[in-house]
Amino acid sequence: MLNNLIGVNNDIYKKTFSENQIIRTGVSHQFVTSINGIKAEELAKQIAFREHKKVSQIKKITVCYAGNVTYNDNLSVGCIEEYFATLEDYKKNLQ
Repeated sequence: MLNNLIGVNNDIYKKTFSENQIIRTGVSHQFVTSINGIKAEELAKQIAFREHKKVSQIKKITVCYAGNVTYNDNLSVGCIEEYFATLEDYKKNLQ
């Protein structure tokens, strides 16, 4: 089980691992720049667009091991597979 905590302001994802993975590898987390080719800033823009919010209101994004996306710790906004590399790509898909 892994969760991806996305620092929207610095465009870095922090992947945190399950207890079993930590015990097995000795590593509790890893930093990456994208998930499924989507950078944190672009994911925040898409969430803000979908939720009729300002990007600045999206403080924290979590993607669980199953791909479910939440923001600000508890507001569910679908699955990571529903998102695109950019907001423009997302808008094109809506047409």
